[in-house]
Amino acid sequence: MELCEALLVYIFEKIKPDFESDLEFFKRDLKIPRIPFNKITHQEAVATYGSDYETELSKDSLEPVWLLDFPIESREFYDREYSDWPGILVDMDLIYPEGYGEALSGGEREYQYEKIKRRIEQKGIDLKAYEIYLQFAEKGLFPSAGFGIGIERLTRYICGLQRIEETRLFAKLPGVLGL
Repeated sequence: MELCEALLVYIFEKIKPDFESDLEFFKRDLKIPRIPFNKITHQEAVATYGSDYETELSKDSLEPVWLLDFPIESREFYDREYSDWPGILVDMDLIYPEGYGEALSGGEREYQYEKIKRRIEQKGIDLKAYEIYLQFAEKGLFPSAGFGIGIERLTRYICGLQRIEETRLFAKLPGVLGL
């Protein structure tokens, strides 16, 4: 999470002075968030904001906030469960403030064969669909973690755009034919 925070702050610190005229064009006052970012667990978010917790948390926040510790049923089979907190995953989402929603998603990956296999079965997924993955896991995987940041989401936030489609030259819209 520290890497994610440092990366975003670095990006914002570089963009703000170097692209001042572009930000003015978009009427965007890009704020540099303070590190460390605030944190809230999935359970706390649901209790505070209800079923639309991500949207409401984003609207309610003035700086990016971490959403942590998701229940096992809400994510994929490859996400790693805490060893001392059954049913909760070592996952995170970073939520942009001002109603911009999810910035990135990440977490630790399960690397133990039996746990991966059990989670696939619990999800009701055919093991054959992941046969090669399971073969690698059986031979041994290394512990790993990571995150994926959406470049269009980042661009939307930086520019203060209302719709993500505005970040792409040729946006693909559901139900709308392209060129």
